[in-house]
Amino acid sequence: MANLIFVPKAESDLIEIGFNLFEHMPYAAVIRKLEEITQACLNLAKFPHPGRKRDNDLKAEIRSFAVEPYLIFYRIQSPSEIRILRILHGSRDIGPERF
Repeated sequence: MANLIFVPKAESDLIEIGFNLFEHMPYAAVIRKLEEITQACLNLAKFPHPGRKRDNDLKAEIRSFAVEPYLIFYRIQSPSEIRILRILHGSRDIGPERF
């Protein structure tokens, strides 16, 4: 399993997601969604290649993996390191300037 590193923007994204969900959902549902996102990140550390390559529309070597309605954006730094770059709602305008 590769080391999993959340860059500061990804950490902030996860906190923001939690706050936004708390405004609209019961506590238990928020915790389940945050756990689902976290588990997906841990799975990417084990198996990083299922994510969609985003070389053409974002930046080189960025991949995305969906945890509806969110997208986890990450980069395989090396065989031993995965960096979680952003975690964004899929309906947002996601362009290369966000990375």
